[in-house]
Amino acid sequence: MNSGFRHVYAGLRRRAIFYFLKGYLNKQAVLRKGRCNQEGACCKLTIPWCPHLEGGACRIYDHQPTFCRIFPVDGKDIELSGMKGRCAYYF
Repeated sequence: MNSGFRHVYAGLRRRAIFYFLKGYLNKQAVLRKGRCNQEGACCKLTIPWCPHLEGGACRIYDHQPTFCRIFPVDGKDIELSGMKGRCAYYF
């Protein structure tokens, strides 16, 4: 799958889960292990136009929107987003 399309698909999939599959999202949140290493790699790769990226890191990390905090929703989200081996979260 083309990497640009894969990132768009990953974002759409994440939004669909966020808005329509709250039960699945909550279940995955319990299964998610690790913690964010705050390197900003996921943001740079999946939403490079984010106005809060500064010097490769999120300048509002402590107050980031819910949609940012839910990344990754599951292992497939990590893979589709191109973050496998880079994201410190795991399932």
